[in-house]
Amino acid sequence: MAADEGKRIGSESFEVLLRSVDRDVPLNGENPVGESSLDEARLWRRIYREVVELEESVLNTIVEHLPLMSREARTEAETTNVPLIRGQLDRFRHRLHLWEARASQLENEFSQSG
Repeated sequence: MAADEGKRIGSESFEVLLRSVDRDVPLNGENPVGESSLDEARLWRRIYREVVELEESVLNTIVEHLPLMSREARTEAETTNVPLIRGQLDRFRHRLHLWEARASQLENEFSQSG
């Protein structure tokens, strides 16, 4: 691998890392929360619930395996994997909260207008 290619791959990995924990970065296809319909809000609420459940499962699996790992492997997991998954989980929980609030708002408006 050429040095320039290694820098490019490292740069791309860094950008992915930053994006994965930025609470304001939506998932692909996600429109602005404030412009969404009730159906869209319900859809994204469901999607984020699924993603949060997945991330919680991944984190729990890692944490369960930590005591079984060698000291070196455990240290690596504790200093890289665990913080990354926690950051992603924070992002997805934040996005879920936004969509829950939007769905609730639109459901209330719908029930009051009917």
